[in-house]
Amino acid sequence: MILALTCFGVSAFGRAVPSERLTQDSSETPLRLALLPLANYTGQAEAAAVFTPLIEDHLKQGNFRLVAAADIERELRKYRIRSTATIGQNDAAKLAGAMGIDYFMLGSIDIFMAGAVPEAAISMRAVDPGDMSVIWAVSVAANGHDYVKMLGLGRVSSMEELAQRLVKEALFNLESGLNLQAADRQANQSKPRHALVIFDNLSDNKFAGDIITMIAISDLAANKIRILEPGAAMELFRQNGEFPRGEIDKNLLRQLYDKFGVARVITGSVDLLRTSNEGGEATPEVELGGRYLDAATGKVLAASEVNRRGTDSETLFKLGITYSLGRLARDATHTFLEKLHVFEK
Repeated sequence: MILALTCFGVSAFGRAVPSERLTQDSSETPLRLALLPLANYTGQAEAAAVFTPLIEDHLKQGNFRLVAAADIERELRKYRIRSTATIGQNDAAKLAGAMGIDYFMLGSIDIFMAGAVPEAAISMRAVDPGDMSVIWAVSVAANGHDYVKMLGLGRVSSMEELAQRLVKEALFNLESGLNLQAADRQANQSKPRHALVIFDNLSDNKFAGDIITMIAISDLAANKIRILEPGAAMELFRQNGEFPRGEIDKNLLRQLYDKFGVARVITGSVDLLRTSNEGGEATPEVELGGRYLDAATGKVLAASEVNRRGTDSETLFKLGITYSLGRLARDATHTFLEKLHVFEK
């Protein structure tokens, strides 16, 4: 059983919540991680078979204790937990209590297109079951063309090689990201807590809203924005018999504020999430828009719309073109959040 020390305080809303987590150094018992089955937003069954073993192997090489996949599957069946794209507060408490979990690792395969020029994207995040905070998150993406150097050398033509590169890029700083000092966690408590309502989808890609939501979480985490695990918000919505996407009413906003101390909510819709074709005749394109809301009052603080094409940064000799839909989506999402003024102090 892992030894974890958590200090509790009382929030402004009368709830006992973890105010800081004290992690052991590398010489003591390592953190116990539970990697939940990846959400597959690609429509390709092969995607999970390629990425899951690579992620598991990488985690096993770090200073972690990874819960066995068979043990996780057993507990998921026991508690009848079907969806692992997100995790609610009740499910997180059951699993963490049963298996002594320090952090849940959740993730999604956002893009998976094998071929002469493969393309893939994944999103990963770590969730603290104590207060349902996303404490680390990342989204990475690439197209085989993205590695081409001078004279056309370096193009990646194997999906297996591309996947290995993406997993290494995604998880290289995981250990330092999880082993935050208590002072850093405590200092972050004064910042406004954010929640995301899954983006609505108006595009041809039926998972576009989910993909952009996961990318937004990664961008917010990278910029040290406090984030509520979206599964906790979704659990609250279900308890009210509602399943919002792209919008939220004032009643649910207020409940997020009262129960989880959420100060700001981000949501919107994805109008276009289109990849380039393999022949290279068209580059990817992304269109999205949304709003930044005050959870306590329901006031719209800001709204923005963004459109990005792979050729937006094209220079002479076709340099600067973005071939990867995932990378373009990351750029568009970051610009969207900037225009909402989310990152302003």
